[in-house]
Amino acid sequence: LAESCVLAESEKFSVTATAPENYNFILAGYGDFTGGLFAPDPSDEDNNIFYTLLIAYSDEYADVFGKESTLNDLNAEQMVRAVTELTSQYNKPEVTTARTSFGTLCLIVDEQGCESEYASILTIWHGYFIEVYIDDLSGRQLTQEDIQRGLDIMSSLTVTEK
Repeated sequence: LAESCVLAESEKFSVTATAPENYNFILAGYGDFTGGLFAPDPSDEDNNIFYTLLIAYSDEYADVFGKESTLNDLNAEQMVRAVTELTSQYNKPEVTTARTSFGTLCLIVDEQGCESEYASILTIWHGYFIEVYIDDLSGRQLTQEDIQRGLDIMSSLTVTEK
């Protein structure tokens, strides 16, 4: 059975996600970020793919893009700015887009030419920065299946208003 995990909780809402099959969830805080790590089941010694999910409120994103905006709502100029902002930590980003099962627009950012292959799936939701960071600790290049599993994690996010 897939494990449902509470990632963030406030007075106004809570955010849950579902762990992929054969993955365990470890809730963690990373400074101003809330989220957790989806780690492969220890019995699967060949699986070195880790997924870190981060959620953080950003005054900058809320001010620039609007407190009620998502990537879906941005005009062309705002989208260029969002891509620039969201990919700034990458040396050679390759950016594609995808939609979650709920229709939320996400950026898939794949770092090209690195020894340790990693990628991110990023979106903005009502001033929150949301990222699924994908890393293969063995250093092999990520597959489409690895990226799809990250998008599935993003698709599993559920926001419940209180």
